[in-house]
Amino acid sequence: MKKEYKFEKGTQFTVIQPSITKNRLEIRLQEETVALLKATNIFKNDVLLEGDWGEWEFYRESIWKSDIAIRPYGLELPTAFFDKEFFNSGGTLKLPMGFRFYIQMHPFKKYHELLYGNERLILYKQKSSIKKKKLEIIIEKENDKLNKNAWVAAFPVYLIQASRNNF
Repeated sequence: MKKEYKFEKGTQFTVIQPSITKNRLEIRLQEETVALLKATNIFKNDVLLEGDWGEWEFYRESIWKSDIAIRPYGLELPTAFFDKEFFNSGGTLKLPMGFRFYIQMHPFKKYHELLYGNERLILYKQKSSIKKKKLEIIIEKENDKLNKNAWVAAFPVYLIQASRNNF
């Protein structure tokens, strides 16, 4: 359910889609897969995160709402919410106990950020080649709240892929 993971400054993860026909993404540290994101329904709205960062579900509670709910796998009620800003420019990830992470999306600059307060914790850089698109996750600052909620590092990957309709 809730796993703690130690994110160290300077660590780089790579996000790849091993097969175009499968609706899943692997988050790798060098050659080891640390987390897996996969679509759980045919509409590709619901995504399951599995691996070293815990087992979590990212899903929209209603097709009429743009907000996203997050819950530990197997539970009915969400424990966190993501409130989208206008024009898909990011939003606020609200966790229990009043903790808030901010996600800033910069699609034209090909990078995205995860912030806690005014501090940038993680940088998400998009790299493109002729064959496929790749996403790098670079830890820029260590944070205790991020270590206790490791799934937060994977959530912007879900948003990036959902904005591309690529799940």
